[in-house]
Amino acid sequence: MSHSSASNASAPKRRSRWLLLPLAVLACLIVAVAAGPAFIQAHPDVITNAVDWVREAVGPQPVALVESVYYREVDLVDRLRYRMTGQGPEWQLNDKVVRAAPPAQAAQPGIHPAPAATPAPAKTQPKAAGADRGVHAIAAPSGTKRALPTAPAANPQPAPAGPPDALQPIIADGAAPGEGMWQPLTTLGQPPSESPLLWQTFIRPDPSRPFAAVALVAMDLSRSQLHLVAGAKEPVANPPRTEARPGVIPRDVQTSGQLLAAWNGGFKAVNGHYGMMTDGVVWLPPIEGMGTAAVDNNGHVLIGAWGRGVDPKGPWQAWRQNNPPLIENGVVNPDVIKQANTIRWGAALDGTVSIWRSGMGTTPDGRWLIYAAGNSLSVQTLTEALKAAGVNNAMQLDVNMSFERFDTFSAQPQPVPKSSTHETLPVTAVKLIKQMQGNSAQWLLPYDRDFFYLTYRSPS
Repeated sequence: MSHSSASNASAPKRRSRWLLLPLAVLACLIVAVAAGPAFIQAHPDVITNAVDWVREAVGPQPVALVESVYYREVDLVDRLRYRMTGQGPEWQLNDKVVRAAPPAQAAQPGIHPAPAATPAPAKTQPKAAGADRGVHAIAAPSGTKRALPTAPAANPQPAPAGPPDALQPIIADGAAPGEGMWQPLTTLGQPPSESPLLWQTFIRPDPSRPFAAVALVAMDLSRSQLHLVAGAKEPVANPPRTEARPGVIPRDVQTSGQLLAAWNGGFKAVNGHYGMMTDGVVWLPPIEGMGTAAVDNNGHVLIGAWGRGVDPKGPWQAWRQNNPPLIENGVVNPDVIKQANTIRWGAALDGTVSIWRSGMGTTPDGRWLIYAAGNSLSVQTLTEALKAAGVNNAMQLDVNMSFERFDTFSAQPQPVPKSSTHETLPVTAVKLIKQMQGNSAQWLLPYDRDFFYLTYRSPS
Protein backbone atom coordinates (compact mmCIF):
# COMPACT_ATOMS: atom_id res chain seq x y z
CA MET A 1 0.00 0.00 0.00
CA SER A 2 1.32 3.42 -0.92
CA HIS A 3 2.02 6.14 1.65
CA SER A 4 -0.81 8.30 0.30
CA SER A 5 -3.24 5.39 0.58
CA ALA A 6 -2.24 4.81 4.21
CA SER A 7 -2.71 8.51 4.99
CA ASN A 8 -6.13 8.51 3.39
CA ALA A 9 -7.12 5.46 5.42
CA SER A 10 -6.02 7.04 8.70
CA ALA A 11 -7.93 10.30 8.07
CA PRO A 12 -11.36 8.84 8.95
CA LYS A 13 -9.87 7.45 12.17
CA ARG A 14 -8.59 10.90 13.16
CA ARG A 15 -11.96 12.45 12.37
CA SER A 16 -13.74 9.81 14.42
CA ARG A 17 -11.43 10.53 17.36
CA TRP A 18 -12.25 14.25 17.10
CA LEU A 19 -15.96 13.39 17.02
CA LEU A 20 -15.52 11.38 20.22
CA LEU A 21 -14.14 14.43 22.05
CA PRO A 22 -17.43 16.37 22.37
CA LEU A 23 -19.19 13.14 23.30
CA ALA A 24 -16.63 12.56 26.05
CA VAL A 25 -17.06 16.12 27.29
CA LEU A 26 -20.84 15.67 27.27
CA ALA A 27 -20.51 12.39 29.17
CA CYS A 28 -18.28 14.07 31.78
CA LEU A 29 -20.81 16.89 32.15
CA ILE A 30 -23.66 14.40 32.65
CA VAL A 31 -21.67 12.53 35.31
CA ALA A 32 -20.76 15.82 37.03
CA VAL A 33 -24.37 17.01 37.05
CA ALA A 34 -25.64 13.67 38.31
CA ALA A 35 -22.99 12.99 40.93
CA GLY A 36 -21.72 16.50 41.65
CA PRO A 37 -24.22 17.63 44.31
CA ALA A 38 -23.73 14.43 46.33
CA PHE A 39 -19.94 14.71 46.06
CA ILE A 40 -20.01 18.40 47.05
CA GLN A 41 -22.16 17.58 50.06
CA ALA A 42 -19.83 14.76 51.11
CA HIS A 43 -16.61 16.75 50.55
CA PRO A 44 -17.42 20.47 50.79
CA ASP A 45 -13.96 21.58 51.91
CA VAL A 46 -12.25 19.63 49.12
CA ILE A 47 -14.45 21.28 46.48
CA THR A 48 -14.13 24.76 48.00
CA ASN A 49 -10.35 24.56 48.21
CA ALA A 50 -10.07 23.16 44.69
CA VAL A 51 -12.25 25.93 43.22
CA ASP A 52 -10.25 28.59 45.08
CA TRP A 53 -6.99 27.12 43.76
CA VAL A 54 -8.27 27.06 40.16
CA ARG A 55 -9.62 30.61 40.49
CA GLU A 56 -6.19 31.85 41.61
CA ALA A 57 -4.49 29.96 38.79
CA VAL A 58 -6.70 30.91 35.82
CA GLY A 59 -8.64 33.93 37.09
CA PRO A 60 -12.28 34.38 38.15
CA GLN A 61 -13.93 34.58 34.71
CA PRO A 62 -13.25 31.00 33.50
CA VAL A 63 -14.37 29.63 36.87
CA ALA A 64 -17.50 31.78 36.77
CA LEU A 65 -18.37 30.42 33.33
CA VAL A 66 -17.91 26.80 34.42
CA GLU A 67 -19.93 27.35 37.62
CA SER A 68 -22.75 29.03 35.71
CA VAL A 69 -22.98 26.23 33.13
CA TYR A 70 -22.78 23.54 35.81
CA TYR A 71 -25.50 25.00 38.07
CA ARG A 72 -27.83 25.70 35.15
CA GLU A 73 -27.50 22.08 34.02
CA VAL A 74 -28.14 20.84 37.57
CA ASP A 75 -31.28 23.00 37.71
CA LEU A 76 -32.41 21.65 34.33
CA VAL A 77 -31.99 18.07 35.54
CA ASP A 78 -33.82 18.82 38.80
CA ARG A 79 -36.83 20.29 36.98
CA LEU A 80 -36.91 17.43 34.47
CA ARG A 81 -36.76 14.85 37.27
CA TYR A 82 -39.59 16.62 39.09
CA ARG A 83 -41.80 16.54 35.99
CA MET A 84 -41.10 12.84 35.45
CA THR A 85 -41.11 11.53 39.04
CA GLY A 86 -42.59 14.25 41.24
CA GLN A 87 -39.36 14.29 43.24
CA GLY A 88 -36.94 17.21 43.64
CA PRO A 89 -33.57 17.48 45.39
CA GLU A 90 -33.48 16.19 48.96
CA TRP A 91 -34.40 18.86 51.49
CA GLN A 92 -35.33 18.05 55.06
CA LEU A 93 -35.51 20.03 58.29
CA ASN A 94 -33.85 18.40 61.28
CA ASP A 95 -36.48 19.67 63.73
CA LYS A 96 -39.59 18.90 61.73
CA VAL A 97 -42.46 21.27 60.96
CA VAL A 98 -45.67 19.26 60.68
CA ARG A 99 -49.31 20.03 60.29
CA ALA A 100 -51.95 17.40 59.66
CA ALA A 101 -53.03 17.75 56.05
CA PRO A 102 -56.68 17.36 55.00
CA PRO A 103 -57.44 13.88 53.62
CA ALA A 104 -57.46 15.14 50.02
CA GLN A 105 -54.11 16.94 50.40
CA ALA A 106 -51.02 14.86 49.83
CA ALA A 107 -47.54 15.86 50.98
CA GLN A 108 -45.70 17.90 48.37
CA PRO A 109 -43.21 15.70 46.49
CA GLY A 110 -39.57 16.48 47.19
CA ILE A 111 -40.25 17.97 50.65
CA HIS A 112 -40.14 15.68 53.67
CA PRO A 113 -41.63 17.22 56.82
CA ALA A 114 -41.55 13.73 58.45
CA PRO A 115 -42.23 12.77 62.11
CA ALA A 116 -44.85 14.61 64.10
CA ALA A 117 -43.86 17.41 66.45
CA THR A 118 -45.74 19.88 68.61
CA PRO A 119 -47.55 22.24 66.24
CA ALA A 120 -47.41 25.99 66.66
CA PRO A 121 -50.30 27.57 68.56
CA ALA A 122 -53.21 28.34 66.29
CA LYS A 123 -53.67 31.97 65.35
CA THR A 124 -57.03 33.58 64.82
CA GLN A 125 -57.34 35.50 61.60
CA PRO A 126 -53.69 35.10 60.58
CA LYS A 127 -52.16 38.06 58.86
CA ALA A 128 -51.69 37.48 55.14
CA ALA A 129 -47.99 38.31 55.19
CA GLY A 130 -47.51 36.53 51.92
CA ALA A 131 -50.76 37.47 50.26
CA ASP A 132 -48.77 39.32 47.65
CA ARG A 133 -48.17 36.34 45.38
CA GLY A 134 -45.15 37.74 43.59
CA VAL A 135 -42.34 40.17 44.00
CA HIS A 136 -43.47 43.60 42.90
CA ALA A 137 -40.59 46.02 42.58
CA ILE A 138 -41.55 49.61 43.29
CA ALA A 139 -38.96 52.27 42.67
CA ALA A 140 -38.61 54.98 45.33
CA PRO A 141 -39.90 58.39 44.22
CA SER A 142 -37.27 60.42 42.42
CA GLY A 143 -35.34 62.70 44.71
CA THR A 144 -36.78 61.12 47.87
CA LYS A 145 -34.50 61.41 50.89
CA ARG A 146 -35.15 59.40 54.01
CA ALA A 147 -34.13 60.63 57.44
CA LEU A 148 -31.18 58.73 58.90
CA PRO A 149 -31.73 57.28 62.35
CA THR A 150 -28.84 58.05 64.70
CA ALA A 151 -29.32 54.61 66.27
CA PRO A 152 -31.78 51.74 65.98
CA ALA A 153 -35.04 51.91 67.85
CA ALA A 154 -34.86 50.41 71.32
CA ASN A 155 -35.27 46.67 71.54
CA PRO A 156 -39.00 45.95 71.45
CA GLN A 157 -40.64 44.91 74.68
CA PRO A 158 -41.52 41.21 74.80
CA ALA A 159 -44.89 40.66 73.17
CA PRO A 160 -47.42 38.07 74.35
CA ALA A 161 -46.13 34.54 73.95
CA GLY A 162 -46.43 33.14 70.47
CA PRO A 163 -44.82 33.04 67.04
CA PRO A 164 -45.11 35.50 64.16
CA ASP A 165 -48.31 35.35 62.15
CA ALA A 166 -48.81 32.29 59.97
CA LEU A 167 -47.68 32.71 56.37
CA GLN A 168 -49.94 32.49 53.36
CA PRO A 169 -48.68 30.14 50.62
CA ILE A 170 -47.13 31.70 47.53
CA ILE A 171 -47.82 28.76 45.20
CA ALA A 172 -51.47 28.62 44.17
CA ASP A 173 -51.85 24.85 44.64
CA GLY A 174 -52.09 25.35 48.42
CA ALA A 175 -49.76 24.75 51.32
CA ALA A 176 -47.73 21.60 51.81
CA PRO A 177 -48.15 20.03 55.27
CA GLY A 178 -46.58 22.39 57.78
CA GLU A 179 -45.83 25.12 55.24
CA GLY A 180 -46.14 28.58 56.76
CA MET A 181 -46.92 27.27 60.26
CA TRP A 182 -44.40 28.44 62.86
CA GLN A 183 -43.17 25.83 65.30
CA PRO A 184 -40.77 26.21 68.26
CA LEU A 185 -37.17 25.43 67.31
CA THR A 186 -35.36 23.50 70.03
CA THR A 187 -32.07 24.98 71.24
CA LEU A 188 -29.81 25.05 74.28
CA GLY A 189 -30.24 28.71 75.31
CA GLN A 190 -34.05 28.58 75.51
CA PRO A 191 -35.15 29.20 79.13
CA PRO A 192 -37.70 26.48 80.01
CA SER A 193 -39.85 28.99 81.89
CA GLU A 194 -40.23 31.39 78.92
CA SER A 195 -42.05 31.25 75.61
CA PRO A 196 -39.87 30.10 72.68
CA LEU A 197 -37.29 32.56 71.34
CA LEU A 198 -36.78 30.71 68.04
CA TRP A 199 -39.51 29.58 65.65
CA GLN A 200 -39.16 27.81 62.32
CA THR A 201 -41.22 27.06 59.25
CA PHE A 202 -40.72 26.77 55.49
CA ILE A 203 -42.29 28.23 52.38
CA ARG A 204 -42.14 27.38 48.66
CA PRO A 205 -41.57 30.63 46.73
CA ASP A 206 -41.29 29.43 43.10
CA PRO A 207 -44.28 28.09 41.13
CA SER A 208 -41.93 26.89 38.39
CA ARG A 209 -39.97 24.85 40.97
CA PRO A 210 -42.50 23.52 43.50
CA PHE A 211 -39.75 21.37 45.02
CA ALA A 212 -37.74 24.45 46.09
CA ALA A 213 -38.33 25.20 49.77
CA VAL A 214 -36.92 27.96 51.95
CA ALA A 215 -36.35 27.31 55.66
CA LEU A 216 -37.26 30.32 57.79
CA VAL A 217 -36.17 30.96 61.39
CA ALA A 218 -37.72 33.80 63.40
CA MET A 219 -35.55 34.99 66.32
CA ASP A 220 -37.02 37.17 69.07
CA LEU A 221 -34.72 40.21 69.35
CA SER A 222 -36.50 41.44 72.49
CA ARG A 223 -34.84 38.62 74.42
CA SER A 224 -31.66 37.93 72.50
CA GLN A 225 -28.34 39.50 71.54
CA LEU A 226 -26.79 39.35 68.04
CA HIS A 227 -23.01 38.99 67.69
CA LEU A 228 -20.73 39.15 64.62
CA VAL A 229 -17.41 37.29 64.39
CA ALA A 230 -14.60 37.85 61.88
CA GLY A 231 -13.39 34.55 60.43
CA ALA A 232 -9.88 33.25 60.99
CA LYS A 233 -9.10 34.23 57.36
CA GLU A 234 -12.11 36.12 55.96
CA PRO A 235 -12.79 38.83 55.17
CA VAL A 236 -9.22 39.43 54.05
CA ALA A 237 -8.34 42.93 55.26
CA ASN A 238 -6.68 45.48 52.99
CA PRO A 239 -4.30 46.61 54.35
CA PRO A 240 -3.83 43.51 56.54
CA ARG A 241 -4.77 43.91 60.21
CA THR A 242 -2.73 42.49 63.07
CA GLU A 243 -5.64 41.99 65.48
CA ALA A 244 -6.34 38.46 66.63
CA ARG A 245 -8.92 36.57 64.58
CA PRO A 246 -9.99 33.42 66.43
CA GLY A 247 -12.99 32.85 64.13
CA VAL A 248 -14.89 30.96 66.83
CA ILE A 249 -17.66 31.41 69.39
CA PRO A 250 -15.79 32.24 72.63
CA ARG A 251 -15.50 29.31 75.03
CA ASP A 252 -17.17 31.23 77.87
CA VAL A 253 -20.21 31.70 75.59
CA GLN A 254 -20.15 28.01 74.69
CA THR A 255 -20.34 27.11 78.40
CA SER A 256 -22.79 29.87 79.38
CA GLY A 257 -25.97 27.93 78.67
CA GLN A 258 -27.25 30.95 76.74
CA LEU A 259 -26.10 30.10 73.20
CA LEU A 260 -29.10 30.01 70.86
CA ALA A 261 -27.95 29.80 67.23
CA ALA A 262 -25.21 30.63 64.73
CA TRP A 263 -25.25 31.11 60.96
CA ASN A 264 -23.20 32.08 57.91
CA GLY A 265 -22.10 35.61 57.03
CA GLY A 266 -21.49 37.00 53.54
CA PHE A 267 -19.14 36.75 50.57
CA LYS A 268 -15.38 36.44 50.73
CA ALA A 269 -13.53 39.74 50.41
CA VAL A 270 -12.46 39.03 46.83
CA ASN A 271 -16.11 38.74 45.79
CA GLY A 272 -17.21 42.33 46.31
CA HIS A 273 -15.02 43.74 49.09
CA TYR A 274 -18.13 44.45 51.15
CA GLY A 275 -17.47 46.26 54.42
CA MET A 276 -17.22 44.70 57.87
CA MET A 277 -16.42 45.93 61.37
CA THR A 278 -16.28 44.07 64.71
CA ASP A 279 -15.43 45.52 68.12
CA GLY A 280 -14.22 48.75 66.56
CA VAL A 281 -11.91 47.00 64.06
CA VAL A 282 -12.75 47.87 60.44
CA TRP A 283 -11.72 44.82 58.41
CA LEU A 284 -13.03 46.30 55.16
CA PRO A 285 -14.39 49.85 54.69
CA PRO A 286 -18.14 50.28 54.10
CA ILE A 287 -19.62 50.83 50.63
CA GLU A 288 -22.37 53.40 50.19
CA GLY A 289 -25.81 51.94 49.53
CA MET A 290 -24.95 48.32 50.30
CA GLY A 291 -27.20 46.14 52.44
CA THR A 292 -25.88 46.21 56.02
CA ALA A 293 -26.65 44.38 59.24
CA ALA A 294 -25.56 46.61 62.14
CA VAL A 295 -25.47 46.10 65.92
CA ASP A 296 -25.09 49.13 68.18
CA ASN A 297 -23.36 49.40 71.56
CA ASN A 298 -26.60 48.49 73.37
CA GLY A 299 -27.14 45.39 71.25
CA HIS A 300 -29.93 46.80 69.09
CA VAL A 301 -30.09 45.42 65.55
CA LEU A 302 -30.73 47.37 62.34
CA ILE A 303 -30.74 46.13 58.73
CA GLY A 304 -30.75 48.65 55.89
CA ALA A 305 -28.71 50.39 53.20
CA TRP A 306 -25.51 52.06 54.35
CA GLY A 307 -25.98 55.83 54.22
CA ARG A 308 -29.80 55.62 53.98
CA GLY A 309 -31.21 53.23 56.56
CA VAL A 310 -27.95 52.79 58.45
CA ASP A 311 -26.25 55.98 59.62
CA PRO A 312 -22.45 55.79 59.15
CA LYS A 313 -22.10 57.87 62.33
CA GLY A 314 -24.25 55.59 64.47
CA PRO A 315 -22.87 54.07 67.70
CA TRP A 316 -22.08 50.76 66.05
CA GLN A 317 -20.33 47.89 67.76
CA ALA A 318 -20.32 45.74 64.60
CA TRP A 319 -21.67 45.71 61.04
CA ARG A 320 -21.51 43.49 57.97
CA GLN A 321 -22.37 44.37 54.35
CA ASN A 322 -23.22 42.08 51.44
CA ASN A 323 -24.77 43.12 48.07
CA PRO A 324 -27.41 45.84 47.67
CA PRO A 325 -30.52 45.46 49.87
CA LEU A 326 -33.16 42.98 48.76
CA ILE A 327 -35.96 44.85 50.54
CA GLU A 328 -35.72 48.40 51.85
CA ASN A 329 -38.44 49.98 54.03
CA GLY A 330 -40.95 47.45 52.73
CA VAL A 331 -40.10 48.04 49.05
CA VAL A 332 -38.42 45.32 46.98
CA ASN A 333 -35.25 46.56 45.31
CA PRO A 334 -36.07 46.96 41.57
CA ASP A 335 -32.67 45.45 40.76
CA VAL A 336 -33.83 42.13 42.23
CA ILE A 337 -35.73 41.72 38.95
CA LYS A 338 -34.24 44.31 36.59
CA GLN A 339 -30.62 43.34 37.15
CA ALA A 340 -31.06 39.79 38.36
CA ASN A 341 -28.84 38.60 35.50
CA THR A 342 -25.78 40.38 36.86
CA ILE A 343 -23.10 38.91 39.11
CA ARG A 344 -23.85 41.45 41.86
CA TRP A 345 -26.06 38.80 43.50
CA GLY A 346 -23.65 35.89 43.40
CA ALA A 347 -20.03 37.03 42.91
CA ALA A 348 -19.37 34.64 40.02
CA LEU A 349 -23.03 33.68 39.48
CA ASP A 350 -25.83 35.98 38.45
CA GLY A 351 -29.08 36.31 40.33
CA THR A 352 -31.11 34.15 37.95
CA VAL A 353 -29.05 31.01 38.63
CA SER A 354 -30.96 28.69 40.97
CA ILE A 355 -28.59 27.61 43.73
CA TRP A 356 -28.36 27.49 47.51
CA ARG A 357 -28.87 31.04 48.83
CA SER A 358 -29.35 32.63 52.22
CA GLY A 359 -30.49 35.99 53.56
CA MET A 360 -31.97 37.71 56.58
CA GLY A 361 -34.23 40.60 57.47
CA THR A 362 -36.15 42.32 60.25
CA THR A 363 -39.87 42.88 60.73
CA PRO A 364 -41.31 46.43 60.92
CA ASP A 365 -41.75 46.31 64.71
CA GLY A 366 -38.11 45.30 65.16
CA ARG A 367 -39.04 42.24 67.20
CA TRP A 368 -38.15 39.47 64.78
CA LEU A 369 -34.90 38.76 62.95
CA ILE A 370 -35.70 36.32 60.13
CA TYR A 371 -33.07 34.01 58.60
CA ALA A 372 -33.85 32.29 55.29
CA ALA A 373 -31.99 29.59 53.36
CA GLY A 374 -32.73 26.95 50.77
CA ASN A 375 -31.75 25.26 47.53
CA SER A 376 -32.84 25.96 43.93
CA LEU A 377 -33.31 29.68 44.65
CA SER A 378 -32.78 32.72 42.47
CA VAL A 379 -32.30 36.10 44.12
CA GLN A 380 -35.93 36.85 43.24
CA THR A 381 -37.40 33.75 44.92
CA LEU A 382 -35.19 34.27 48.00
CA THR A 383 -36.62 37.79 48.19
CA GLU A 384 -40.17 36.47 47.80
CA ALA A 385 -39.65 34.11 50.73
CA LEU A 386 -38.36 36.91 52.97
CA LYS A 387 -41.19 39.22 51.94
CA ALA A 388 -43.73 36.48 52.65
CA ALA A 389 -42.21 36.17 56.14
CA GLY A 390 -43.13 39.80 56.80
CA VAL A 391 -39.72 41.50 56.78
CA ASN A 392 -39.47 45.12 55.66
CA ASN A 393 -35.65 45.29 55.40
CA ALA A 394 -33.60 42.38 54.08
CA MET A 395 -30.22 41.51 52.61
CA GLN A 396 -28.68 38.49 50.92
CA LEU A 397 -25.97 36.58 52.78
CA ASP A 398 -23.78 33.86 51.26
CA VAL A 399 -24.61 31.58 48.29
CA ASN A 400 -23.57 28.13 47.02
CA MET A 401 -24.01 24.78 48.76
CA SER A 402 -20.76 24.94 50.75
CA PHE A 403 -21.60 28.10 52.68
CA GLU A 404 -25.27 28.02 53.80
CA ARG A 405 -25.06 26.99 57.44
CA PHE A 406 -27.46 27.56 60.35
CA ASP A 407 -27.15 25.70 63.64
CA THR A 408 -28.90 25.54 66.97
CA PHE A 409 -27.14 23.89 69.91
CA SER A 410 -27.69 21.01 72.31
CA ALA A 411 -26.15 20.51 75.76
CA GLN A 412 -24.46 17.31 74.58
CA PRO A 413 -20.65 17.50 75.09
CA GLN A 414 -18.52 16.09 72.28
CA PRO A 415 -14.84 15.27 71.72
CA VAL A 416 -12.95 17.63 69.46
CA PRO A 417 -12.77 16.06 65.96
CA LYS A 418 -9.30 14.68 65.10
CA SER A 419 -7.87 15.83 68.43
CA SER A 420 -5.05 13.90 70.08
CA THR A 421 -5.45 15.82 73.36
CA HIS A 422 -8.90 14.39 74.18
CA GLU A 423 -10.31 17.91 74.46
CA THR A 424 -14.09 18.10 74.82
CA LEU A 425 -16.41 20.73 73.41
CA PRO A 426 -19.19 21.67 75.87
CA VAL A 427 -22.03 21.70 73.31
CA THR A 428 -23.03 20.21 69.96
CA ALA A 429 -24.14 22.10 66.85
CA VAL A 430 -27.35 20.87 65.19
CA LYS A 431 -28.08 21.76 61.54
CA LEU A 432 -31.30 23.49 60.60
CA ILE A 433 -31.48 21.56 57.30
CA LYS A 434 -29.95 18.10 57.03
CA GLN A 435 -28.44 18.87 53.63
CA MET A 436 -26.53 21.89 54.94
CA GLN A 437 -22.75 21.58 55.18
CA GLY A 438 -20.74 21.55 58.39
CA ASN A 439 -20.49 19.17 61.33
CA SER A 440 -21.36 19.05 65.01
CA ALA A 441 -18.34 21.25 65.86
CA GLN A 442 -19.39 24.06 63.48
CA TRP A 443 -18.62 27.53 64.95
CA LEU A 444 -17.18 25.87 68.10
CA LEU A 445 -13.72 25.51 66.53
CA PRO A 446 -11.87 28.12 64.42
CA TYR A 447 -13.69 28.79 61.13
CA ASP A 448 -12.20 30.64 58.14
CA ARG A 449 -15.33 32.66 57.27
CA ASP A 450 -17.19 35.35 59.22
CA PHE A 451 -20.47 34.45 60.90
CA PHE A 452 -23.24 35.58 63.26
CA TYR A 453 -24.31 34.03 66.53
CA LEU A 454 -27.19 34.70 68.92
CA THR A 455 -27.36 34.49 72.73
CA TYR A 456 -30.17 34.75 75.23
CA ARG A 457 -30.69 38.11 76.94
CA SER A 458 -33.10 38.67 79.81
CA PRO A 459 -35.93 41.07 78.83
CA SER A 460 -35.21 43.04 82.01
